[in-house]
Amino acid sequence: MGPLKKLDCALALAAGGRPLKTVCEVLGVARSGVAAKQASSSDWQDGRSATPTDDAELVEEIQVRVAHLPTYGYRRIRPLLRRSRE
Repeated sequence: MGPLKKLDCALALAAGGRPLKTVCEVLGVARSGVAAKQASSSDWQDGRSATPTDDAELVEEIQVRVAHLPTYGYRRIRPLLRRSRE
């Protein structure tokens, strides 16, 4: 049983009148996640694009930076890219 299935089961049981704390303990899901899902509207979307974007140019630029600076991680490469684009 995956995490989404557990969350859906917890929501259904809580909607049926079961105590949220007990349901979450038994199913092993976080109460905060179940409560947040209960509070969100049914037409909520996370805002991520449904279509994949073409990031080939960005990936190539990152690879060039990493090739010259192999010890740099994403936290150091991102500001370099941002400054070079400004």
